[in-house]
Order: sequence, then C-alpha cells, then structure tokens
Amino acid sequence: MSDGCVGPPTSVRYLAFLPPLTPTHSAKSNGRRTPLGPTPLPTRRIYYAQQRRAHRLHRYHDARHQCRTTVPPHVHHRFAETFDLLSGAISVFHLPSGGAHDLEALEASKQALEIGALQTVQPNRLHKYVVEGEEGAVLRVVCTPGMPDFERLLKIMNGLDADGRLAALGDSVVLMAVVMDLSDAHLVGPMGEMLAGVRAEKAEEIAALKKELLDKYDTEEALLALLGEGRVN
Repeated sequence: MSDGCVGPPTSVRYLAFLPPLTPTHSAKSNGRRTPLGPTPLPTRRIYYAQQRRAHRLHRYHDARHQCRTTVPPHVHHRFAETFDLLSGAISVFHLPSGGAHDLEALEASKQALEIGALQTVQPNRLHKYVVEGEEGAVLRVVCTPGMPDFERLLKIMNGLDADGRLAALGDSVVLMAVVMDLSDAHLVGPMGEMLAGVRAEKAEEIAALKKELLDKYDTEEALLALLGEGRVN
C-alpha cells in the first residue's frame, strides 16, 4: 500500500517462506530451485524454491506507482511475521506488548530495520512499515505458519498483472478489501474505518469480486506457474 495509492507496494520487493499448503503441494512440486540471498530476481514475477521443511520462496515486485511505499497500521490474527532486510532502508513501527489501537504509541515506536537484524511481529500486534528514500528495498518476510489464502492472493495478483487488469483495479477499494481479507490484514485507524465502510456498503460487490478472482486464478495451473513448472498437461 502506498501513501495516496491503493494497490500492491511499489518500491519494496517481498521474499517470503511458506510451508506446504496441502499434501499435494509438497516439496515434489518445487521444480525450480532458486538459491536464497540478496541477489535480486527478475521483477514482476513470483518464484518459489524448496527450502528446509519444504518451505517455498516467493517474491513479488510492482513498480506501477511512484509514491513512497508504506503499509498502514494493521494486525494479523493467524500468523507471525518476521522481517529480514536484505538491502535498502525500511523503518518498522511495532507494538510488541499490545495496545492494538494506540496509534500514537505506534508512531513513537519507529525503528530503523538493520540489514541482518530480524524483527518478528507476533499475531494480534499492531505494526506497519515504511520504505525510506527513493531507491526501494529488498525485504524477506517469513510467515509462521504459512497462509494458504496468502498463496491464493499471490496467484490472483500475478494473474491480474498477466491479464493487464492490475493497473485498472489498482485503486479499487473493493479489490483492497479482497486483498486485506486474503492476507489476514486487519487495518487499524482511519484506513480501517474507511475499509469497514466499504465492506458495509459494498459487501455483495466484494464477495462477487473475490469469487470471480478465486474461480479464475486459484487453479493448479496457476500454482504450477508460480512454481516455474509450466502448464498442467
């Protein structure tokens, strides 16, 4: 999310580890193996790589917008999130001891994330981060446990991008509601209030868009495309 923008982040690249999501999506599905490390992968694509315990690596990068990248204050209920900065500059705002709606305390908690110094946000802890400067950053994010809906979201965003629909939907608050739902991101503060209003007023539209996107993009073929294995025979 970006200041003044609704849609995927712009100058931050994501790396994340997800455990196998179902028995059929196990380590044997990881046909492409990509070494971990700070070396950037080609942009605008998602890759997975087998790791210990069959964890998978993904990265998504979208450079459509030029505004400064930030993620609004939010909490995750179902997973812990670990940040590992590989390059660039990112500030993390985090309330490790609760205070889920104390936005003033959150603003006072700003810390520069140092390269190689991991920071973990436990479930139900208010947090946000901001990419500093104009050069962007490479951030590895570890989700514990892995999120099946998060993988579905990746397939949706990659599919929308491939179909040329992402730019048109980038400022859609309806898509934003779908994204927040699938990523278990519960916004706090003005953005959360705005989104609550959107959900109340556009519940049917949100449900219809979510169903449409899942029906079209949450497929075995899309998963294999993410894994770099090509098409389903």
